[in-house]
Amino acid sequence: MAALGCAAPKFASGCVISKPPHSPPRCWLQDEDGWDDPRSYAAPTLQFFLMHYRGDAEPANGCLRVLRGSHRRRHALRDRASEAHAETLRRASDPAHPAFRSLPEDAAVPVRAGDAVIGDARSSPPPLQALFRSLAGLYGARHERRGAMPPAQAQAQALIPAYEGAQPPIRWNRRPGPALI
Repeated sequence: MAALGCAAPKFASGCVISKPPHSPPRCWLQDEDGWDDPRSYAAPTLQFFLMHYRGDAEPANGCLRVLRGSHRRRHALRDRASEAHAETLRRASDPAHPAFRSLPEDAAVPVRAGDAVIGDARSSPPPLQALFRSLAGLYGARHERRGAMPPAQAQAQALIPAYEGAQPPIRWNRRPGPALI
């Protein structure tokens, strides 16, 4: 992370994504939630995602696909499938939806078990940190512990973000505005 310009990286959230064999393709996702903040459209990248793979993934079994540059440039898919995290898309109830289609400009990211993929998840400005704090306690969460902390837990404590600001939460918005050209 230091090589990417992150002197003091913090952990915001985590999840397990599972794709059973022979299941439909996963829908297109985009990780920015704060498109109302102008920093979402500018450099430098303030938030990254990291995917750690427990098994091999390739095009035949549904590896990650990316639209190169779509974090910096508008893509028609964003406007047609902006609700990629919606329940209907997570359940793949309409496999004909544009969020599931392969595109000529997409690129597969095959990996082997143990590999990690790091990507641009756009920004995490203070108003978005305040939103996360208010919704899920991801920022500013203080974990009270009693007694001595195991060494691994003590090391991980430094990764927990602490948002202490008074910024009001930004609106949760996964749809980029006209500034993304």
